[in-house]
Amino acid sequence: MKHSLEEALSRTTETTNVDFKSSFDPGATRDWLELIKDIVSFANSGGGHILVGLDDDGVPSGNSVDALLATLYAQIATLPLVAWTFRDLPLLGLFSNIVAAPLAAIAFPIGVLGTLLLGVAPVIGTALLIPAAFACQGLLEVATIYGKEWASIPVQQLGISVLLIGLAFSVVVVLVAGGEGKLLIRSLRKT
Repeated sequence: MKHSLEEALSRTTETTNVDFKSSFDPGATRDWLELIKDIVSFANSGGGHILVGLDDDGVPSGNSVDALLATLYAQIATLPLVAWTFRDLPLLGLFSNIVAAPLAAIAFPIGVLGTLLLGVAPVIGTALLIPAAFACQGLLEVATIYGKEWASIPVQQLGISVLLIGLAFSVVVVLVAGGEGKLLIRSLRKT
């Protein structure tokens, strides 16, 4: 049975085909695992909608995209430096950060722990290395996609003045987009 997004957005309670998430931190392994669990659940039960940014009663939580915005702002702020240094403008930076960070958060600590336990408790060590290997495989897939020719735009050699102008522009964009510009102006006026 198909359910429309409009119907899901009009809900004030969660149902078998509508799930509310008050927030989602792309850098938090727990949030990814919860999201994957919900996606699998909906896939096994005929579909549904996962609405990020709504509390359990369907009211906007206001904190749904903080981590995503922080990642986006970091991408914008460093874009001129990346383009100047590597003569490349990455098109998938935000995607790779959102996907790679949680995979790395799973792969590295679990992989190190599993490796350390191999000599003492081989069954537990091996059991830990299996999810670490899957996460590493995911990281390799992200790197493979990120390395494709279409994943970036070549940039000509730019002078230092273009770099400084680009950095200044990106800082202004981040401050204005993030609402931090008003706070900065207010704090400068107080001094």
